Parts: sequence; C-alpha cells; structure tokens
Amino acid sequence: MPTPQTFTNGRNEVKLYTTQGRSGASYQACYYAGGKRERKTFADLAEARRFARQKLNDLATTTHEAEAVSTPELESYLAAKRIVAPSGLPLHNVCETFMAARELLGDTPLLDAVRRYLRQNKGVEAVPIKQSAQEFLEARERMGVCWRYMAQLRCDLNRFTAAFAGRQLADITTRDLDEWICRDTSRAQITRTNARQRLMTFARWCRKRGYLARECRAFEDMATYTVPPAPILIYTPEEMRKLMGAVHDWVAPFFAIWGFAGLRSEEIRRLDWRDVSLDRGFIVIEAAKAKTKRRRLVPISDNLAAWLRPIARESGPVLGLYNTHVGCHIVCKRAGVEWKRNAFRHSYVSYRLALTSDAAKVALEAGHDAQVMFAHYREVVRPDQAQEWFNIFPGADYPQCLLTRRSRKGRKPVKVKGG
Repeated sequence: MPTPQTFTNGRNEVKLYTTQGRSGASYQACYYAGGKRERKTFADLAEARRFARQKLNDLATTTHEAEAVSTPELESYLAAKRIVAPSGLPLHNVCETFMAARELLGDTPLLDAVRRYLRQNKGVEAVPIKQSAQEFLEARERMGVCWRYMAQLRCDLNRFTAAFAGRQLADITTRDLDEWICRDTSRAQITRTNARQRLMTFARWCRKRGYLARECRAFEDMATYTVPPAPILIYTPEEMRKLMGAVHDWVAPFFAIWGFAGLRSEEIRRLDWRDVSLDRGFIVIEAAKAKTKRRRLVPISDNLAAWLRPIARESGPVLGLYNTHVGCHIVCKRAGVEWKRNAFRHSYVSYRLALTSDAAKVALEAGHDAQVMFAHYREVVRPDQAQEWFNIFPGADYPQCLLTRRSRKGRKPVKVKGG
C-alpha cells in the first residue's frame, strides 16, 4: 500500500490513503474523534484534501474546548453519560430533545407534563378517527336509532373525519372544533347546535370504548350557540277537520294518532296494533319504540277511538313501509290546508294542556319534561278550542269513504269492517 499523505496541526492528524480499483483510484481519509477511528472515502483527490484540512480545524477546536472544561463540568459530563448509557442514545441527542420539549412547555416542568400525559392517556387506544367514527355509526345502527338521526350522524361524522383526517382524537382541541363548526357560514345556529350535540355523543362513546381519555374536555368545552325560538305551528280545529275529511286508506291511522294522541312520527311508524288497547283506552309506547327509551302510556280520547276502532286489527304494524312524507302532502293538497312541520304533535300538546291544565301530566303523555314542552311544543289556545279539537269525529260514511280516497302511493288498504 502506498505511504499515506498526512495532514497535522501538531496535536491531531488526518491520514489520506490512496487505493487502486477497477474503476480507478479512491481516497480514504482516516482520523480519530472521541477515541474512535473514523473513515470517509472520496473519488476526487482535491475533495479529499479539502475534507482533511477542514476536519483538522474541527478537531483543533474540539481539543481546545475539551482542555477548557473544568473538573466539575467534566464530572457532570461523565455522570450524564452514565445515566444515558442504558438507553443507547447519544448524549447530544438527549440534550436536543430536552431543549425542544422545554421550549414547547415554557415554565411547565417536563416531568410534570409527562406524568399528566400518561395519566390522561393510560389505557387509551390510538385509533384513526375514520375507524372510530365508522364503529360508532355501526353501534348506533345496532341500537335501532331513527333512520333520520342516522342520516344526520353520518353526514356530520363524514365531514368531521374529512376535516381532521390523519389526526388523533386526543390531538384535536376545542379551538379546532369551534373553527370547524363555524367554517360553513351558511349553517344556521340550530344546525351548529345540533352538530355540537352529535359530536359530544360521539366523544362520550369514544371514552367508553377507550379511544379518548376520560379527562379530555375538548368536545364538551365547544362554544354554545344562541338559538332563536322557532314559531310553534299548530292546526286549528277547522283545519284538522278538513284534513281528517281528506285522509285516504293507509294514512288514516297515522293522522288520527298523530293529531289526537301526539305521538312522534317515528313512534307511530314503529307502532303495532297490539300496542293500541282500545278497550282500556291507552296506547302503550314501549321503551324500545320511544325516542327517550322510556315506556309510557298515552290516553286514547273518545274521538281517537272512533277513528281507530273501525280499522283496527288484532296485530301487525299500524303503518306499512311507505313514504309518509309524500302521503301527508297528498292529504294536505287534497284538503287545501298548508303543510306545517310537526304541527300535529304541537297541536295535541297545546290543546291537551288547555283541556287538562296539568303540565306535568301532558309532559308525561308526550314523553318529555314540562320545560321542554313549554319551550318547544306549547301554543296558547283557549279551552273551548281544545273541546272542539277533541270533538272531531268521523262522518257517517266512515270508514267506507277511505276506499274511495285510496292512494296509489300506499300499500294494501286498511281493513274496513263491513267493506
């Protein structure tokens, strides 16, 4: 091997070796740093010489700094090296990580931050947001929640997962959530409030599942929105009389129970004729069929019994699988009455309260508390109007008249006694 070319500053040296290969000559710079022999290979001699001279300058600077180290500093270095040794990490990497963490934490001690992180995330499984959202939707479907609510949930969570794709639930802050909800300026306050409620339901499910720390309050601390009170729409007794005079075959029980018993539309869709006890005068809403998941009894008024008795069956669904939205608009158009969303339930609560003057009783029948009833369902009506409402009875040609109004949109017509 040819004699190496040596570069030295009196204390340190770098040796440059030349080797011949099939592709030509190569040059290897060899030197000692930190007690270890280091090597670096070059294809160009001039580049190898520049590196040797630069490395000599670096080694001279390091040697000078090492000579300037005091005894306490040297002892500190050796102690730190012993502490870090089991991890196998270079000491300078440990120092860089510590300084970066300290810059982020400010005055908060690093050890306190680590303890708090471990306490909050103990037992928390890191799951992608998209996966947790899909599992939540599947769990809600298994519970048998309303299809309309499922559609709203799916819409909100699809937007949520798209906005925060690639992030973990624990990393999402309250500020992130507020900015996301307010990003769409076309959304009304009630829409934002409902989206907030659905996100909090999702967060509670994630905590129980172990996907989110129990101490995380990012979702609960979201901003609340002032929702202006919506007008309470009801039908007058005269409008209801026109509507009941225009009902066709399969929608007749739907309108009658909706207006004279105040059930929710989804509760009527789940109702079976076995739940309608005409002899005892009650409609039984089982917990599985109620929105609030609480069993309740709704009284059957005399006029409701008159509408149901001729078309009642021993068992089977009160309604079939059909589009009630279309059926309702057909009846309204036929009767010449404007369609009012939720007006049947609002009307029942308003007229029933005027008739009984017992808010607690009406709230129990309707399936919510008195505060909600006064805020969202009650319109002030006179007792004589309530008497007129519950005195709307079918005509002499009922139920045969239902067959003449049969809707092509429905399924088989209701069973008519004597028809």
